[in-house]
Amino acid sequence: MIENRKPVYIIDGEDLESLLRDIVKSEFAVLENKLRSPPRILTREEAGQKIGVSKNTVSQYIKRGLIPNRGIGHKILILESDLETIPTKYKHNYYK
Repeated sequence: MIENRKPVYIIDGEDLESLLRDIVKSEFAVLENKLRSPPRILTREEAGQKIGVSKNTVSQYIKRGLIPNRGIGHKILILESDLETIPTKYKHNYYK
């Protein structure tokens, strides 16, 4: 009794190659856009809004080493790209 059976698709080599080429091209375009745009610097509040947690939680993530602090002294600044490195289990963005 298999209830979660997924469909099986048969694809030939040419179609597979074309599909993979399109996926790689798309991913490279996304990466190129990220590399060409200047890094966005966020405050704790902005970072918290971006991932759906409080600014105090962002501070805890920094203390635990989940997010690097790019600020100087007591000033906490976070690169938006650094938020992508947080493990999914810590992201609680209910606002998107």
